[in-house]
Amino acid sequence: MAGYLADVDNVPFFGALYNFAVVNDERSICPTGWKVPDDGDWIDLTGNLGMPEWEYYHVGWKGAQDSVGYKMRTQAFSNGSNASGFSAIPSGYFSRNGYMYDIGSATLFWTETGEGAMAWRRGLGHNPGIGRTMSFDREGNSIRCLKASPNVNEPGSVCDDGNAETYNDAWDASGSECTGIAGVAADGSGPCSGETAVVYHGVTYPLVEIGGQCWFRENLQTIQFTNGDTIPNLFSGYSHGALGSLTGSGPAMTAYGAELGNLSHFGGMYNHTAIVDERGVCPTGWHVPNDDEWVELSAHLGMDEAEWYNSNTWSGTSANVGAQLREKSFANGENGSGFSARGSGIFSINGYFYEPGQGGYYWTSSSDVGGAWSRILSSNVPDAISRQQYTPEMGMSVRCLLD
Repeated sequence: MAGYLADVDNVPFFGALYNFAVVNDERSICPTGWKVPDDGDWIDLTGNLGMPEWEYYHVGWKGAQDSVGYKMRTQAFSNGSNASGFSAIPSGYFSRNGYMYDIGSATLFWTETGEGAMAWRRGLGHNPGIGRTMSFDREGNSIRCLKASPNVNEPGSVCDDGNAETYNDAWDASGSECTGIAGVAADGSGPCSGETAVVYHGVTYPLVEIGGQCWFRENLQTIQFTNGDTIPNLFSGYSHGALGSLTGSGPAMTAYGAELGNLSHFGGMYNHTAIVDERGVCPTGWHVPNDDEWVELSAHLGMDEAEWYNSNTWSGTSANVGAQLREKSFANGENGSGFSARGSGIFSINGYFYEPGQGGYYWTSSSDVGGAWSRILSSNVPDAISRQQYTPEMGMSVRCLLD
């Protein structure tokens, strides 16, 4: 923790700035009976201040039409009304590199909800709304404490049944049992032939059956080709120029923010050159799905045939294809398919990272003169999926499909 500009005299007025390790510490930063609010608690707060439900899980500035941010800021902070009594002041933040920013103009608050080497936060500034974004866990944000409610298992709420072979784990109607949906038919009648997981280069990937296809239920995270050769990668000494140079020179991979801590949660980000390399990136007997195999997936989930090969637009809205593919943490997805997509983001040809928690980008193995084909899921278009072409130097997630 630190005061702004590492000045202890700033703490009594602006409060301290903490990294996420403080939020996550089992000793707790808040008083007994209080807690750091999670992402859902902040959604409850902003909903009570008038934010429409469809904006709850969107990323970026939301609630502007209902002046949610304005209601939370003091008059001295961008002329807020403070109608809520929250009394936010512009306490700034520090970056993962230790630089401090925005005192007097913005404030950022941690939630308790972490994902990989990142966590959700809320931001207030001059905008009349409130920002919902992800922050690297080494950054420093403010903390508010919330009085803890009695520990009640609300029926239908998310839980963990302790079984890696299931998805959409939730409390039953009585709130006494946590159960999930099996990803693979136990009798072996499905396309995975009863196999529930694959171990590849030391990592266990759970499987899921969707129609006649057997998919990895998590994003690929290998740093090796199938034959064991290392895929050129960048995790230490990151700069956008270094990553841009790497991805422009041949096969390349990293994880969001070049943070190794994001690899196991969000998976790797690979350029297209890596995934079509003759050495392969998926286990023997598996492959990166081509464009037609993604069409087959979308068709099984109810996309109209007329939309199958639409490009540079959003399709499948009427069948809610996007929500069927996303897990709940990614824009409140329904995950009816078990695909369990996360908002793993993308990197550009110049080595910049974008859209953590907001976009899920997946390469196909197919390409033509316009570029390599991909699929996109977004918190801003939550019901749909998009089929688009990108330059092969971009970095995206990869799923493996059984041959």
